[in-house]
Amino acid sequence: MENLSVGMLVQYKNKFLLLERKNNILEPCKGHVEKDESYEETMKRELFEETNIKNFEIIDKIGLLKFSFIKNDKKVNRNIVYFHIKVFDDNVKLSEEHKNFYWLEKEEFLKKLTFNDVRELLKNYLEKNI
Repeated sequence: MENLSVGMLVQYKNKFLLLERKNNILEPCKGHVEKDESYEETMKRELFEETNIKNFEIIDKIGLLKFSFIKNDKKVNRNIVYFHIKVFDDNVKLSEEHKNFYWLEKEEFLKKLTFNDVRELLKNYLEKNI
């Protein structure tokens, strides 16, 4: 699927990882699915690239978020499949695309997310599962 990404609700113990991009956007770890790459391979690559964390366990598939935006006067459609994953250490080493990270409890994590559609998807999941 064109413009497909994977998003990760990254959990360590009772906290969730929020990344802050250099443009001040606060969001979960995520990245584009490359050609012939599985969701799990994308998660492994993106989690390592963005946080330097290698080991994780997939807990659940959360759902698909579809949205569009305008870039250079053209409509761009995006699809992000979100997964809940657990990691075994909280030692984050950020990539160049981020300026900060936060390990936050559920309520604070949800409150700080930049995008409402991401917040609603993750809130609905967390209310039923955590």
